[in-house]
Amino acid sequence: MGDFVTLAPAVKCNGNVIIGDHAYIGTGAIIRPGEKDDPLMIGAHSIIGLGSVVTKDIPEGATVFGNPARVIKG
Repeated sequence: MGDFVTLAPAVKCNGNVIIGDHAYIGTGAIIRPGEKDDPLMIGAHSIIGLGSVVTKDIPEGATVFGNPARVIKG
Protein backbone atom coordinates (compact mmCIF):
# COMPACT_ATOMS: atom_id res chain seq x y z
CA MET A 1 0.00 0.00 0.00
CA GLY A 2 1.37 3.38 -1.00
CA ASP A 3 1.49 6.64 0.90
CA PHE A 4 -1.66 8.67 1.63
CA VAL A 5 -4.08 5.95 0.48
CA THR A 6 -7.67 6.35 1.70
CA LEU A 7 -9.75 3.26 2.40
CA ALA A 8 -13.30 4.34 3.21
CA PRO A 9 -15.42 2.23 5.61
CA ALA A 10 -16.40 -1.35 4.67
CA VAL A 11 -13.81 -1.80 1.89
CA LYS A 12 -13.01 -5.47 1.23
CA CYS A 13 -9.43 -5.94 0.04
CA ASN A 14 -7.13 -8.91 0.56
CA GLY A 15 -4.34 -10.88 -1.02
CA ASN A 16 -1.77 -9.72 -3.56
CA VAL A 17 -3.10 -6.23 -4.23
CA ILE A 18 -0.72 -3.31 -4.81
CA ILE A 19 -2.20 0.15 -4.23
CA GLY A 20 -0.35 3.23 -5.50
CA ASP A 21 0.16 6.53 -3.66
CA HIS A 22 -2.80 8.88 -3.12
CA ALA A 23 -5.42 6.32 -4.26
CA TYR A 24 -8.95 6.65 -2.90
CA ILE A 25 -11.14 3.58 -2.44
CA GLY A 26 -14.78 4.38 -1.75
CA THR A 27 -17.15 2.92 0.83
CA GLY A 28 -18.08 -0.72 0.32
CA ALA A 29 -15.75 -1.30 -2.63
CA ILE A 30 -14.65 -4.90 -3.17
CA ILE A 31 -11.20 -5.61 -4.60
CA ARG A 32 -10.62 -9.19 -5.71
CA PRO A 33 -7.34 -10.81 -4.69
CA GLY A 34 -4.52 -10.90 -7.21
CA GLU A 35 -2.57 -14.00 -8.17
CA LYS A 36 0.69 -15.00 -6.50
CA ASP A 37 2.75 -14.13 -9.58
CA ASP A 38 0.37 -11.44 -10.92
CA PRO A 39 -0.84 -9.02 -8.21
CA LEU A 40 -3.83 -6.79 -8.92
CA MET A 41 -2.53 -3.22 -9.39
CA ILE A 42 -4.39 -0.04 -8.43
CA GLY A 43 -2.54 2.91 -9.91
CA ALA A 44 -1.44 6.02 -8.04
CA HIS A 45 -3.98 8.88 -7.87
CA SER A 46 -6.83 6.58 -8.92
CA ILE A 47 -10.36 6.75 -7.51
CA ILE A 48 -12.59 3.73 -6.99
CA GLY A 49 -16.25 4.67 -6.55
CA LEU A 50 -18.39 3.45 -3.68
CA GLY A 51 -19.67 -0.10 -4.00
CA SER A 52 -17.48 -0.87 -7.02
CA VAL A 53 -16.20 -4.39 -7.64
CA VAL A 54 -12.62 -4.28 -8.94
CA THR A 55 -11.75 -7.37 -10.99
CA LYS A 56 -8.76 -6.13 -12.99
CA ASP A 57 -5.91 -3.59 -12.84
CA ILE A 58 -6.79 0.10 -12.53
CA PRO A 59 -4.55 2.53 -14.46
CA GLU A 60 -2.83 5.45 -12.75
CA GLY A 61 -5.09 8.50 -12.40
CA ALA A 62 -8.27 6.67 -13.50
CA THR A 63 -11.69 6.98 -11.92
CA VAL A 64 -13.67 3.73 -11.93
CA PHE A 65 -17.19 2.80 -10.89
CA GLY A 66 -19.62 -0.12 -11.12
CA ASN A 67 -19.83 -3.88 -11.00
CA PRO A 68 -17.49 -4.77 -12.52
CA ALA A 69 -15.58 -1.50 -12.14
CA ARG A 70 -15.13 0.35 -15.44
CA VAL A 71 -13.09 3.44 -16.21
CA ILE A 72 -15.33 6.51 -16.36
CA LYS A 73 -12.50 9.07 -16.42
CA GLY A 74 -8.82 8.85 -17.18
